[in-house]
Amino acid sequence: MEQIHFTYNWNKKLECNYFTTLRISPRLKVGEKYLVMFKGSPYKIVKCVHKEAVMMRNLSDNICWLDTGYGREDTIKILKRMYATVILETSQLYICVLETQKDKIQVRELPL
Repeated sequence: MEQIHFTYNWNKKLECNYFTTLRISPRLKVGEKYLVMFKGSPYKIVKCVHKEAVMMRNLSDNICWLDTGYGREDTIKILKRMYATVILETSQLYICVLETQKDKIQVRELPL
């Protein structure tokens, strides 16, 4: 199972049944399931239920509040730190909505 890595639980979103993630890679596919890794450990299984391409200049405060808990300006600063080698102004971002399938999994419960 493919993994989605998180090093920080922005806005405590990983605790929600549905949450967003902003990514620069288009690899997440609607309908596919993923293993969420939080700080290097298995955390939960999710399914991508929505994916939308957006340019950084078109990010709204609403998307940013939901994803990071911060407004647009601060979220852009965060993204620039996270993706320091990418020119975000001209790159497409992807806002994905993830639905929890199996919460707080144990290692022995992982699918092969």
